[in-house]
Amino acid sequence: MLQSTEQENTLPQVISFRLNEQLSKRELDVLQLVASGLSNREIAARLVITVGTVKKHIEHIYSKFDAHSRIQVVAMARASGLLVHLDDHEGPLVSEQTHSSTKQMGRTGL
Repeated sequence: MLQSTEQENTLPQVISFRLNEQLSKRELDVLQLVASGLSNREIAARLVITVGTVKKHIEHIYSKFDAHSRIQVVAMARASGLLVHLDDHEGPLVSEQTHSSTKQMGRTGL
């Protein structure tokens, strides 16, 4: 029989992080489109902005998540509840809780 400390060591590690700063509305839009698999060019066309602006938004998103790839940032956003899985939801990719939390964080300065 395993001791409780041994059992704790065998449990999967939970992804835990805190955003360095809250995402702007436009960064959330870009994150949604990144999560849906669109390229920078496709995101730019969809949002009617330049590819350079998309890249800058993605840089800011990576910085706020302390992430280094699209896969990593999408996984972290989903794990935090910021994004819902595409297969589980047919509406907007950003959860309703996220919108209210983002608004509340803006008011409280968190």
